[in-house]
Amino acid sequence: MHRSACRLFLLLLLPIAACAPTSAPITTPAEPANPQLSDADRAFLVKAASAESAELQAERTALAGTHNRAVQAYAQDTAGQVSEELSKLQALAAGRQVTLANAAPPAALPTPQPLPDPAPTPSKAPAAKSAHGENAKKDAHQAPPPVVRPTSAQGPALPRFADKDFLLARITAQQATVVLFHQEAENGSDPDVKQCAAQFAQRTEQHLRLAQEVARRL
Repeated sequence: MHRSACRLFLLLLLPIAACAPTSAPITTPAEPANPQLSDADRAFLVKAASAESAELQAERTALAGTHNRAVQAYAQDTAGQVSEELSKLQALAAGRQVTLANAAPPAALPTPQPLPDPAPTPSKAPAAKSAHGENAKKDAHQAPPPVVRPTSAQGPALPRFADKDFLLARITAQQATVVLFHQEAENGSDPDVKQCAAQFAQRTEQHLRLAQEVARRL
């Protein structure tokens, strides 16, 4: 009797189980891309990468054109640091799905122009006792020929690189870049981007002071 009652109860439960809805698997909605990156941080990455790319191109132009040792040293040092900064900005942007206009990695720096050795100072010849001796001594102590500037394939001499204009342009550009970095370091939202901006502000200020010092000596 007891077994019959149990079987009857199970038979009554079967239709109810068959009609019960099947629960769908729980899915977590995908989060939007870099929700923590503000519009201001995104705009900073784009502007900073553009400024650093322009700075690097200017330093490359100087390295290929200047014949001034101080300008060459400044351009070499600045280009190396700016290349590192641009690579870091590109890495930050890539990790936050930010597309940069200048996404190509920095290329190798050009070989600096060879600088001519300083012309030796001709020694002063003693007074000649005769016209023949004077002419012979003049020939022996002629000043070295002037340094010939490189020429293009067409023949005319290449224009002299404007060192002072280059430095003044870099000073103006770096002053604006320093302001950009400080604004992000103080008002940004992304901690990594803010730290990057603070570090780059210090570096750019060093480049700026060096450019001003070299420009004063020209």
